[in-house]
Amino acid sequence: MLNPSDTIAEGDDVLLYIDHMRRWVKKVKRGSVFGSDRGSLKHDDIIGKKYGDKAILSLGYEVYLLRPLLMDYV
Repeated sequence: MLNPSDTIAEGDDVLLYIDHMRRWVKKVKRGSVFGSDRGSLKHDDIIGKKYGDKAILSLGYEVYLLRPLLMDYV
C-alpha cells in the first residue's frame, strides 16, 4: 500500500533491515509477528513509528524500519 506519510501504518510495506544478509520486506498487519534468528518483533510495535526508526527485536538486536525500494522486492 502506498503511504506518502513517513509514519508506518497497518497495510504498509516495511523493509526490516538487520544487516546485508538479513533484510525482509513485510506488510504490516496488526496482531502479526515477524521472526528471525535474531529475535521477533510484533507488528503492533512498529505501527506509528517513522520510516528510518530503529526497533529492538526480542533478543536485543536492532532492526531498521525502512521504506522499501523497487529493488527490495526482487
